[in-house]
Amino acid sequence: MKHSSIILPLALLLSAAPLAAQENRDGVLFFGGSAGDGVSAYAGGLVSLPGARLGQGFALRGSANAGRYKYQQGVATVEADYVGAEAALVYQTSAPWGWANFSAGPRLTDTSLSPRDPANERSGTRVDAVIGAEGNYRTGGWSLGWYGNAGLFDETYYTQLRAGHRIDSAGRAFLGIEGGFQGDPSYDSRNIGLFYARDFSDAWNVQLSGGIRDQEGRKVKPYAAIGLSRLF
Repeated sequence: MKHSSIILPLALLLSAAPLAAQENRDGVLFFGGSAGDGVSAYAGGLVSLPGARLGQGFALRGSANAGRYKYQQGVATVEADYVGAEAALVYQTSAPWGWANFSAGPRLTDTSLSPRDPANERSGTRVDAVIGAEGNYRTGGWSLGWYGNAGLFDETYYTQLRAGHRIDSAGRAFLGIEGGFQGDPSYDSRNIGLFYARDFSDAWNVQLSGGIRDQEGRKVKPYAAIGLSRLF
């Protein structure tokens, strides 16, 4: 298997602090990480463009990520270290039902392998064009969140869906299930687990998740992740 599972930036923000249009908010900062079949971390932010505000209109989003994973190539264990960055133009929309974003932009990734693996097409520096969508719908105490993106040149894909229910009277905490698919021409993987999301203030949100991930040709392994976001 030439690749391994990676939690991508924003994947943990499916039920983040409400992103409905707010006149006094211009953007959101996000950061977090995951551990399981490898480790990864990310950080970034979204800033509304002039004339727009958080949840309505156009915005710019940037993020950086890094991580490490291992895989078997024949009898050798290959260790991969990667760093990456993304930028995107985002269109934001929101209403009483929730919010949705649609984005497009470039992705730069640099992957180093030890020992070298000439068969791994992801080795070295690669540039891709990425389109994506994410959002959250809330009604009657229920929350449904989604995230997905596709790399047009590298043929990568990532999807994640969350469904949860409010567990406190104030509507600040949600508990539920998550599941998703990701891959590229060299691998496909699936995950299923539980998540907990809580708004600690009008600005701060924390999310915890964990479960199992299955990848063809590899053993089922557990994963855990944390994500934080702050509106500004």
